[in-house]
Amino acid sequence: MRCCWEVPGAHLQAPVWLEGADMLVLADRAHGTLRYFAPDTGESGEIAVPGHPGFAVPTQEGSLLVGTARELLLLDREGRASREFLLEPGAQQTGHVHVDARGRVWFTMEAAGEAAGEAFGEAAGQAGLVRYHDERLVRMVFDMPDAGGMALDPEARELLLADGGARRVRRYRVSRAGSLWEEAPFLDLAGNNRRPAALARDSEGGVWLSFAGRADLSHYAADGTLRAQVDVPGEEITGLGFGGRGADILYICARTAQGAALYAHDLAVPGPPTCAVRTGHADIGLISEDDHH
Repeated sequence: MRCCWEVPGAHLQAPVWLEGADMLVLADRAHGTLRYFAPDTGESGEIAVPGHPGFAVPTQEGSLLVGTARELLLLDREGRASREFLLEPGAQQTGHVHVDARGRVWFTMEAAGEAAGEAFGEAAGQAGLVRYHDERLVRMVFDMPDAGGMALDPEARELLLADGGARRVRRYRVSRAGSLWEEAPFLDLAGNNRRPAALARDSEGGVWLSFAGRADLSHYAADGTLRAQVDVPGEEITGLGFGGRGADILYICARTAQGAALYAHDLAVPGPPTCAVRTGHADIGLISEDDHH
């Protein structure tokens, strides 16, 4: 494992590899901006975005879809932002993100500010997992204020979701329309009182998982068997994402005493390639049915 970038005073999360550009785009919670970093050249920079971004993912048109506390934005190559979708009002923040092979965006909504401590408040009740496509937002899992990372398999038939509040990683079957059903536990972590946080799933179904308040990383096989544990320098892991031209590097965001650092961990089993978002009304999944869980 190697440290490839340090950012004093930052809080980095949601590292996403941009194919073709050979760089990562990340959200900086501390400054309310986006940052980019090219591992091969060391080039880095900051991108001002309206609102408070929680993630940015590439679209098939070459722009970035940015999730903020209030809306989804499209950010073009010149840095111009336009609204893609207005989120419901409330004390909330966008968090972990995953784009499936069909171009649908799955992301978590977190209770933010004072609402984060209100277990039965409206914003806390809205927190959980949502799905966006075909110009519509669908709430998938409600009332999960501690929802962490999620990932679908390449065929988009199964979803794993970290539930920090329940100390477990949940497994759902996914219909063609994107509805969730047949929930079952994938990992139960209540015994060691670990709260699962960021999650990344490799090309063989293995799962890299971080834990709230901790700087160690665990790798599980597709059946939930623990394969390896890796210590990461820093105080807490705040984001995970695959990158590199062969998706054979796991990039790890960590909180440090000085701010934030980005680490690179070479993999024997690569992750899936980055998927781009299909914006507009593309009819990539049925949305008229009652398809939330």
